[in-house]
Amino acid sequence: MRDAPDTKHRKGKQLLWFVAIYGMSVAAIGAVAWVIRLWIV
Repeated sequence: MRDAPDTKHRKGKQLLWFVAIYGMSVAAIGAVAWVIRLWIV
């Protein structure tokens, strides 16, 4: 239980990476959908 802050910090960093990757994937999907919509119309 002594290294609780360290694991918490590591978990926070992992969460930050997950959020960054998730945001990038959502942005990429949105851009692709926008381009497809523009191409169809």
